[in-house]
Amino acid sequence: MKRISLFIIFLIIVSTLNCTKRVPQDDPILDPPLTISLIDNYPSWSPDGKLIAYCHSDAIIEKNGIYLIQPDGTGNRLWQQGTFETPNWSPDGQWIIFSKSGQLWGKKLNGDSLTSFTSNGKHFYPSWSPDGKKIAYMQTICDENKCGIWSFTIKESTNAFLVPYGMFPAYNPAKEEIFYLKRWVEKDGRVLGDSVFSFNYGSQEKKFVVSLQNPNYDNRFIKIDYFGKILFISQSNDKNAIPDLWLMNNDGGNRVKFLSQVCSANWNPTGNKIVYTDCHTSSGRLWIINLDGSNKYPLTSDKQY
Repeated sequence: MKRISLFIIFLIIVSTLNCTKRVPQDDPILDPPLTISLIDNYPSWSPDGKLIAYCHSDAIIEKNGIYLIQPDGTGNRLWQQGTFETPNWSPDGQWIIFSKSGQLWGKKLNGDSLTSFTSNGKHFYPSWSPDGKKIAYMQTICDENKCGIWSFTIKESTNAFLVPYGMFPAYNPAKEEIFYLKRWVEKDGRVLGDSVFSFNYGSQEKKFVVSLQNPNYDNRFIKIDYFGKILFISQSNDKNAIPDLWLMNNDGGNRVKFLSQVCSANWNPTGNKIVYTDCHTSSGRLWIINLDGSNKYPLTSDKQY
């Protein structure tokens, strides 16, 4: 079990374990007296809705890894042992891609060997294109490779730079469109929050969507469902800020807080359920809830390992 103080500090600590970190910009670290628990994290629902992949952290090293579980809580099994982050399914459900030691790796659902997709830099938050031909990801090292949003074309094994300083890319499952965040920094250096943009891969057009500021000061983990609804994890810059789960339309409208103290989340294929990590100190486990707020239940527990 990992117990960490503060959502932001959690992300920085995990980055030392080859997880994500903010693109280097003016980004003050908040320090509220908050303790969170993260045991089962980064859930990702399979395209057919039958399985959920997630990362499990355990005091017993051999139990750390990516697990697969059915949405009713049965069939929990270790799929790939080790330390990984942000598993993401291919559109055909045959592959899962994830970050390991700052590089992107993939494995067939029923395979037994890993395939390397990247080698230089530090890469996180992979997201498959709807046609399964490309993978968008976040590069966090600002050197000759450039930091921001990149795209890996699978057939040609080539990388293309898309957006400087972009963060947390997420493909729209309905079309060739990537949503991402950029830090909202004024000319005087003040950080006001984040701005959401979309990038059309075909036309290469970047489009501003909405600016987020208090209570949505620090935002991440963007996920889009097939019907244009966006979920994201957000917290304010207040002293006692906690990470919460927010929802909004893909035009930035109808933004509402959905759940409190949530550290990661994802949609089911039909967009009527959400799987999320409840990071209260008493939990740290995965839960599932209907979009209307009904039928909330725990998906994982310590009895399953």
